Formats: sequence, C-alpha cells, structure tokens
Amino acid sequence: MPRSIVKYFLMLCIVVAFGILVLIFDRLIFAFSGLHNFGLADESKAFHASKNSEKNLSLITTANLVGKVLPANSVRSERLKTKERRETNELFLKNNGSAAANKNLRQKLPEEKALENFQNDWCRMQRARLEWKDVLRPCWNSTVWGASSRFGINQMSDPQKSYISQWDIKPSGDFSRFFIQSVSVNNELKTIGGDSWRIHLHGPSSLAPTVIDLNNGSYEVLFLMLEEGEYEAKIFLDYSLCHGFKDPPPHWFRKGNPQGKNQPNGILKGDRPFLIAPFRGKEKVTFTVPPSKNNQSHIETLVKKVSTKDSSFRQFTCDSSCGTFLWDGFGRWVNGRWKPYIKDTIHKDRRNKEGMFFSFGDSISNAFMSSLTSGPYSGLCKVVFGSCQSVYHWVYDMQGYWGDGVKSPREPVPDERDYDHERVISDVKKTLYNQAMTEKSVLLMNMGIHFAAAVNFTNYRRLIDDLIRLVTEGKGQPKLHNESTTNIFKGRFIWKTSTALNRERFPNPHKDVRRFLTFQRVLLYNAYATSAMCRAGIDVIDVYPISDSYPAGTISLTDPVHYGGHVFRDVEALLYKVFSPQDS
Repeated sequence: MPRSIVKYFLMLCIVVAFGILVLIFDRLIFAFSGLHNFGLADESKAFHASKNSEKNLSLITTANLVGKVLPANSVRSERLKTKERRETNELFLKNNGSAAANKNLRQKLPEEKALENFQNDWCRMQRARLEWKDVLRPCWNSTVWGASSRFGINQMSDPQKSYISQWDIKPSGDFSRFFIQSVSVNNELKTIGGDSWRIHLHGPSSLAPTVIDLNNGSYEVLFLMLEEGEYEAKIFLDYSLCHGFKDPPPHWFRKGNPQGKNQPNGILKGDRPFLIAPFRGKEKVTFTVPPSKNNQSHIETLVKKVSTKDSSFRQFTCDSSCGTFLWDGFGRWVNGRWKPYIKDTIHKDRRNKEGMFFSFGDSISNAFMSSLTSGPYSGLCKVVFGSCQSVYHWVYDMQGYWGDGVKSPREPVPDERDYDHERVISDVKKTLYNQAMTEKSVLLMNMGIHFAAAVNFTNYRRLIDDLIRLVTEGKGQPKLHNESTTNIFKGRFIWKTSTALNRERFPNPHKDVRRFLTFQRVLLYNAYATSAMCRAGIDVIDVYPISDSYPAGTISLTDPVHYGGHVFRDVEALLYKVFSPQDS
C-alpha cells in the first residue's frame, strides 16, 4: 500500500476520533450545564388534581416536565440550545472574569421569577375588585329571575363533599393560595362555576382572601400574609348555581314600599337559596405560614416595582385606567389594628375653614359621619371645613320616610310604584348643585347596599353612568362670560364603596325582603361602580376589604350591616390628612 494512502487514512481516523470526542464533550456540557441552568431558572411547581379521585394528587415539577419533553427533541435542536447557552456563559465570563460571577447570574433568575409571580398575583387581587365582567362571567346568563336555568338541582354543590384539592402556602411576604373543588350532591366533581364561597382567615392576623371562580368547578383562594404562624380558614358555602347573583323579579320594587322595601313574605314562592352551609360539617381547616425575611418594606418595594404607575403617584395599581384610589383598602387586622400592605401617599388639598364636607348615603354613611364628628378627627368639621353635613339616602332621599308609629306607620306601606331612575337623579342633583357646594367643598358619596337589595344590575349601571356624567360635566372647561354655573358640580367628589355584608346575622335571613341583599351582589355592584369611577378619574375610597377582614364583623350578632366607628378610624385619619391645613 502506498505510503500516501496510509498517511491520508490515518489523518481521516484522527478527524473522526476528534469529532466523536467533540460530540461526547457537547453532550456532557448539555447534561451538566444546560439542564442544571434550566432548573435554576425556574423552580416553580404546578399541582394537578385527578378528576377520578380526590386523593390522586400529583406534584409536577419543571424538571419532570423537561425530562419528559427532551427525548422528543431533535439532536440538532439540543445542540443549538447548548451552543446558545455556552456562548452566553462564555460572554458572561469574559465580561466578569470569573465562574463565581456566572453562578451569581443564575441565582438572580429565581428572584426575577418571584417578582413576576408577585406582580401577577398582586394584579389579580387588584383586578378582582374592578373587573365586574369577570366577577359575573360564570353566571352571565343566569341572573334573570324566572328564566329557565342552565343547571339542574342535582348540580348543586354539596359543602360536605367538596374538598381542598391543592395547597400552595408560601413564606410570609409572598402570596399563598389553596383551591376548593366543588362536588355536587350526586358526588360528582363540578366542572362549572357559580358557587359563592365565603371565606375568612384568622391567626396572627385576620383578613378576607380574594376568592376567584375559575368557572370549572374549582375556586382559587388567594391571599398575602405578612405575619407567620398558624391560621384557620372559616369556610361557608352561601349560594350555588349562581343564586347569589340573581336580580329581583320585574315586579319586585312595585310590591314594596316607596323605598322598594318590605315586600310581603311568600312573594317569591318559597325560594330559599341562602345555604349558610359550613365546609365539610365545620371541619377545622388550618395551615401554617412559615417565616420569611420579607417585611413591610419588602412588600412596598415589590409593589412599587410591579406598579404600572410612577411610585410618586397617588396610589399603586395594575390597571392603567385606575390611579384614583385615595384608599387602596388592602391589608389585614393585627391585634385590633389595621395594617395596610402599602402606606398611603398623601397629596394635600388643604382647606382652612373653607367649604363644606358632605356625606351622602345610607345609615352606614351616617354612622361614619357620626364617628368622624365625635372622634379624634372631628377637626375635619371644625378646623378644616366650615362645617359637615349628612344627606340620608337609601334608594331615594329619606326625608319624611319614618313615621311615629302611632298617627302614621313606622314605615310606609307598599304603593305599587316602580323604581324611578329620574327621581334618584333628581335627589342627587339637589346635593350636587347645593348652593353651599363651592369649589372648596367635598362630597363623599356611597350608593350601594339598598340598590343591591331592590334594584336590578342594569338599572344600577345606568345610575352610576349618569352620576359620573353629572359630576364630570363642565370640569376642566373654561367658563364663558356670564355663563350660569348653577347646574355644574363645583366641589371635589369622592366615591366610597359599600362595606362588607354579614348576611348570616339577619335574625331571619330567609325572609323574602332580604333575598337579593347578597354579598355577591354587593361585590358586583362595587366592582362596576369602582371601575367606572376609575375610568372617569374620580377619587375612590375602598372600604370593603377593611370591613370584610375585621375579625369581629358587624357591631352585633343580629346586625348584618353596621360596624363600630373604630373600624374606619384610619379612613377618618386619611381624610383629615388630605384636607388639613397642616402638613402632618
């Protein structure tokens, strides 16, 4: 054999051997660098509950998913990914000069993932009170009274059979959650939404979590704990099959008195959907929140990072159309004190015995004003504003409603008159256009609970839209010479949401007159009004979370709506700080 052939053959063998070594080295890099880096980049966990058995609950990690997927990938795809990872590592080492720096880069990735998770959960909690369509979505076609139901009675949920399908409890300072799987009375896993689970968490702190109907039979219970320790979840099923969202029948208001109240019992023909059913027969549900280095400062930093607004803005929010929360409302009760997740940013709007402070609303608003004028912040009505005035209003103005019970009935009798939208607007105008309502005046308004009890959702939306039009028309527009401003609202308008309802405390919660005053309808009406005010740039004080989270609830076991004045003391302080002539 000629020497030249032998020489070329040996060279070919060397090239082939070198190529094999390169492939082996390439696979080693992929195995020990690429996959390991992926595990560092995403340590999240996903839970899966089997549809066949409550007990068949498997935990799927990202690494498991990667292991299942990788064999199906082509060798070329793997090589390309490995090459990209190798080039990234080499570039990093070149810029930083050490392998230790590369390790630090990988360790940053879980922190970034944590920030992304926090942002997602914070914004979901925020949007749950604004996105009224999402609140109503599982029951979108099931709110009309008397319409044929999409659901059969055998699809009603059974709180005894329903169970917690997943737990995801994080250290304090991170969002935690658990999932309730509804089970029907026929012992079948539900695949539809429409249940109304009422949940409160008590332990080192107390709060009402955000309950999200996933519209598949499962309900996510989302919450943020800052105090570690053992907690108990108080869980009740109040309604099933969308009964908590039902609108009143068309004749409802006519069959009541002039305020749409006191309909005769039996008018709903035995409808008793309010279950007040404890979860699994009052089975104690507890969990432990482990400690964390995260604290109040950490939360505020995270909120500022995830906010779409500048951190110097009035309040932090995830909805670009809503930056008008004077009071964000989210927080928890700790040892009798309210602790918000984020501190309020005070933007002063000073008064010095100027203008008048008006409070417009029902007895809950009146109680707030009574506490304000007699409590530690009574200076709001004596030093800040010239005076304060309450306007008592249910569906209509309450002037002349109450009788003496002797010569006239304590409450008016039914009068066969239907709900009158224009009458409500007329009542509102009397306050908006009051001669005392100057540029330095403030109107704090709520219209919620009595409308949820007596007026359908369509009419309520119309009312809120017309109210906003009255408040905003003429604002920011130059006045023509000698133009009349009699019918222009001149003051500052603040919307106050409705407080939480303890409906189970009614002495007789099943009376027909109380049928439509449900916490689901209050949440829905709050969501629509709040989102509409936000879009219009109107200030909002959200008092629902602070009231719903208060561990003792309303002032007595027989009062479903009224709270002690101390519950809203921080709201009083906020108003005083905003309008006080002093800096503090």
